[in-house]
Amino acid sequence: GPDNRDLFITESESGSVLRTRWEHPGQPLFCHA
Repeated sequence: GPDNRDLFITESESGSVLRTRWEHPGQPLFCHA
């Protein structure tokens, strides 16, 4: 989100995208596994 508190995670088995709200804002993260 605009306040950098949302963390999005892709669950690999079902392909679901999960979202959680982080207590402290952070930096954008990118993972290329």
